[in-house]
Amino acid sequence: MIRLYIALYRSKAAYQWVLICVDDSQPLTTTKPVHQFQIIEEPPNVWHTKHGTIPLSTPTNPLLGCIRLPGIPTSGVLRLQDICEVISEYGEGPPQGSDHAHRWSPARWVMNVLRDLAQEHGLLDLVVDEAFHQRVLARGSQMEKIAPGGPNATTIVDL
Repeated sequence: MIRLYIALYRSKAAYQWVLICVDDSQPLTTTKPVHQFQIIEEPPNVWHTKHGTIPLSTPTNPLLGCIRLPGIPTSGVLRLQDICEVISEYGEGPPQGSDHAHRWSPARWVMNVLRDLAQEHGLLDLVVDEAFHQRVLARGSQMEKIAPGGPNATTIVDL
């Protein structure tokens, strides 16, 4: 099974959202490199994709925690690398004709990718709407109150 997570990092806004894609048979730790997908902003309003396979947490970018999303069943044809390739093809800006252009953010980018994986590709059983956004923010608040389980432990909550 392929597992997607939303990793949350503290930022000057509320949280920086990063989409994580892993093989569910491997434990998720802060030190093991994982596939990460995100956009970052360079003022004024210039967005760039930033994808890579890096550890979840570094001294300069400590992880708050991860929100576990529904899994994607693997088959003889669908592999982790296939899902990573699909995600990496998403550009940094809002989709053409989107009403989110004036409020584009890493959270909106992750939501856009997840919505497409669910609706267009049929890979996720997930409704990605404003209520989803609010649930993620609520889980972030919940993780703020949870003490880490150890030096390399990752706080994980279900959506």
